[in-house]
Amino acid sequence: MPFYTSFQVTKTKNSKMIEIRILKLDGQIPDRMCEVAQQCFGEDFVNRQILQNTWRNCPLGTRVYAAYENRELLAFNFFLAHRAIIGGAPSLVFQSCHSGTSTSARGRGLFSKIINYAKEDLALHGDYIVGFPNDKSEPIFLNKLGFKAVPLTRIYIPCTPASLSVLLFDINAYDRAKVDQSLVRIDQYAAAHWKQSEQPGGIIIFEYEKNFIWGRPFERIVLGRKLIFFDAGGCELNKPLLLKKTLESLRRMHGVDVVRFVCSADSLLGQTWRWQLGGDKTEPLIWFPLRKNLSTPKFDVYTGLKDVY
Repeated sequence: MPFYTSFQVTKTKNSKMIEIRILKLDGQIPDRMCEVAQQCFGEDFVNRQILQNTWRNCPLGTRVYAAYENRELLAFNFFLAHRAIIGGAPSLVFQSCHSGTSTSARGRGLFSKIINYAKEDLALHGDYIVGFPNDKSEPIFLNKLGFKAVPLTRIYIPCTPASLSVLLFDINAYDRAKVDQSLVRIDQYAAAHWKQSEQPGGIIIFEYEKNFIWGRPFERIVLGRKLIFFDAGGCELNKPLLLKKTLESLRRMHGVDVVRFVCSADSLLGQTWRWQLGGDKTEPLIWFPLRKNLSTPKFDVYTGLKDVY
C-alpha cells in the first residue's frame, strides 16, 4: 500500500522530476524521513523521538508533505492543524514545522516547492499558515515565500505578590481585545492535550474557575534565591477578574513564583500587559493567508506550539 495520498510532479533547476506527496499519517514514520532528520538535526534529535512523537500524536487534520525523486524522500515539512476561532467562527490554522532536506539535495529549492504546494492544498482546509522559523529559514519565508512576521514579546507574571500582577493587567483592554473580529484564537485546551500526549509527565495543565494555563515548571536562581518559574505554553483567561485568585491557586498547588509567557506581540496578553520585554528576534511568529480575502489578523499565539517546546 502506498503511504501517500496524492502528489504533484514538478521540476528543479537541473530539470530532474520531483514529486511532492501528501503522506499518510498512519503506521510507522518512514525510515528515510528519520535519516534526513538526523542529517539536519543530529542523532540526538532522532533518538529523543521528537519527530516520531509528532507523527504519532499530531492534531487531527495535520498534513505532511515530502519531495521525492526516483522514489527517494529528499525533503519534508509538517503542517500541524490547530483548532482556532476567527471572528467567532471555528477554523483551522496550520503550523509549519519539522522541515528537513537531505544534504545531497540542498540548493535545489525543494523547501520552497513544498511550501508553495502546501499553500494551494491547505487553502481547501483552513485560513492561515503560521510558524516559528529559525535564523536559516526565516529569510526564505519572508523574502521568497511571501510570509509576514509578527514580533514576539516576553511577559513575566508574578504569583507572589499576585496583587502586583493585577496592577500590571489592563483588564478593560483585555475584554475589548477578546471581541476583536480580526483576532485568531488558538484552542489552547486542544494544544495543551496534544503537547501532553507528546510529553507524558512533562506538561502541567492547570485550571481555576474556567481560567486555564498550561506549561512546565523550571527553577532559576534570582538574587541568590531559588524561584520556581512556570514556562507557560498558552492560556485562556475566560474570567480575567479572577486573575489574582488564579495565580494564588497556581502557587499553592505547584509552588510557582512567576509565570513566563512568550507570545506574539498582538496576542491578548501582548495587547494588555503593561510591562513586557522583547522576544527572540531571530524566531518571530510568521504567517501567510491562505485566501486573498482574509484581513490582516492578530494572532493570540504562544510559543508552547513550537515543535521544540
